[in-house]
Amino acid sequence: MKQFVFFIVTILSLNSLYSQDLRDPGTNNTTSFTTILSDYGPRNFTGQGTASVFHPGIDYNIVQPSYAYEIEGGTLTLFGSLNNDLAFIVVGNWKYQHILVGRTSDYHWELREDFDNEGPVIFIRSGVKGVNLTTNSIYISSSRTVTSIKDPETNQTLIGETFIPQGTSIFIPRPSGYNGYALGNHLHLQRNANSNLNPLEFVVHQDAAVANITVTPAFKRINNGTATPFTDGIIYGNPVIIEADVNSQTDKDFDNLAISTSKDNGVTFQNLNTWHYTGAQRIQANQVVRLNTVQAINNAVTQGVYPVLDLVSREFFKYRWNTQQLKAGETVISSSSVAYPDGQYIVRHIAEDVTHHQTTEDNTVTLDNFRPYIRKVEIRRNTANGDELYTGEWRWSGTALTLSQQSPRSATENDDIW
Repeated sequence: MKQFVFFIVTILSLNSLYSQDLRDPGTNNTTSFTTILSDYGPRNFTGQGTASVFHPGIDYNIVQPSYAYEIEGGTLTLFGSLNNDLAFIVVGNWKYQHILVGRTSDYHWELREDFDNEGPVIFIRSGVKGVNLTTNSIYISSSRTVTSIKDPETNQTLIGETFIPQGTSIFIPRPSGYNGYALGNHLHLQRNANSNLNPLEFVVHQDAAVANITVTPAFKRINNGTATPFTDGIIYGNPVIIEADVNSQTDKDFDNLAISTSKDNGVTFQNLNTWHYTGAQRIQANQVVRLNTVQAINNAVTQGVYPVLDLVSREFFKYRWNTQQLKAGETVISSSSVAYPDGQYIVRHIAEDVTHHQTTEDNTVTLDNFRPYIRKVEIRRNTANGDELYTGEWRWSGTALTLSQQSPRSATENDDIW
């Protein structure tokens, strides 16, 4: 009798590593969410000063006396920048920044910068000062050599712990202006080992079952240095400005935008450009353009990402589409030598959030780079060989068409015009 043993092999996709199962750091649960003040990606705030153009984390609206809680559980490995605005701790995979160096008024939380000359210590206490104040836990970095620590406020001696459990009130923000430091009174949460990852790939947040992203495209030409919209669905020029107003203010978890085009009614698409906020292809700070008004953004002709001033999760993307790009081996621009010949195209925008929900926006446009035009007009007196009254002519300079006009003589009411 033969016996068969069946093995069930489960293959985990990479996406499973990015499931949003970690607690919200402000509410300490997975069902309610703290307001996000600044999302992951490019930003543009009044008075931004030295703050990063590309924000590699999430800023949560956690202000004193509220705590932030350890979201995952991990070892306290580092205290950093404790003498300036960027004071932080690193616990496991996560950096918690703008932490208070000092204690709360109720003595329940305290970070001492250089306790017993051995480095920083965090005290977690309960009770009332002078009545029943009790030391519950003492947290130290994993590099500390002295682990037996006496709390000077309670005279209790405990062994310092390096592992901080999930849900521990490990962070309280430094108020703005505290000890002369300008920044603070919020939590900046960042993936410590890899800032190319958006924390919202791991942490629960408002996340609809579909992408809460709107994409509003526009097609523009450059007119005296200003991006000017086409109004009739016919586009032309070198380049054509493809502009996309992308709004993800509801979920604040935008990740990437791809623009592609199809000449065969959507059977195949050719990618024009993709902007990534995460991963190895993440956009760089020099691709971010900061302007003060939406009107100024609308007028701009530079390719890049334009975050709207003082708004979280609304950016404009501009791509300069070279519609007269030559095919390989071609040297002269003509309707048959370019990669994008005249005709009807579908231009597709796909916006995606960190949980891989997508919004797709298709626009059908007619490309007409090689439309016929009147090259030259002559007006003469009486006959084809008569005196020249007016000549208007378009001339190619090698880079652009220019209009040349001459009127050497005037006509009278008795002249025949040819």
